[in-house]
Amino acid sequence: MKRPGALLLKICACLILFLTLSGCSIFRPAPRFVLSPQQARKVLREIGDQNSITDTLISSGTIKLKDPSSSSEANFIFVGAKYPIKMKIEITHSWGRPLIHCVLEGQRFRLVDYLKKRVITGSLGNARKMFFLPGHTSIKQIWSIFRGYPEISGHDVYRMPSPSTIALYRKKEEVQDIVLDPESFNPRMVSYPQLKLTVRYLNFMEFEGYRYARKVVVEEPSSEQKMIILIKKIFFNRSVPSHIFRLDIPEGFESLTVQ
Repeated sequence: MKRPGALLLKICACLILFLTLSGCSIFRPAPRFVLSPQQARKVLREIGDQNSITDTLISSGTIKLKDPSSSSEANFIFVGAKYPIKMKIEITHSWGRPLIHCVLEGQRFRLVDYLKKRVITGSLGNARKMFFLPGHTSIKQIWSIFRGYPEISGHDVYRMPSPSTIALYRKKEEVQDIVLDPESFNPRMVSYPQLKLTVRYLNFMEFEGYRYARKVVVEEPSSEQKMIILIKKIFFNRSVPSHIFRLDIPEGFESLTVQ
């Protein structure tokens, strides 16, 4: 009579042979998500369509600023119009006290800082040290952050450096990377190599054909700064009167201009 150990070895050997002959299908890893050129063109077209159908935007929620040593949170209201592009951002304390009111138009901004009692006017490229947005952010990028959906940078060609990434190039320089969710094809992360800025889009929703992420995380890896936007309400293509973009300047505030 065969020993139990020998029988067990024989059973294991047969099992190994069976799995080998069958291609080990039960242990085969799931196929990787690979974006085809046709799908890449479709994704870029859909992102462009989402941007083109939005002429005005109103959103509100919370904004959190974080770095390794501190964290602060406030409420925001964003109102924007595209033609010509201009926007107003109001940031208030949780109990309603105004902190910052800012109007952006083209590449210029005007900001009322209620804490330091001053009014700052200048070009958007010089607003970094006095504004709440990390990096050298353009007005279109600011729009996309508060809209919860990325814009597409101007480009000549696109490439696919990895199965789920579309890289956009202008004059042979990489200007934008778009990383897609493998299931929904939504743009879950956008990075700007020249600006060293990354924007993550999370928790997508769709309302009346408009897609947006309820959570947007803006990261500046070099400084370890992070801005987190939680969109609680959003309205597309509502009427926005021109007087919305006026700023009320309190008396006695100091005026400062940066170029």
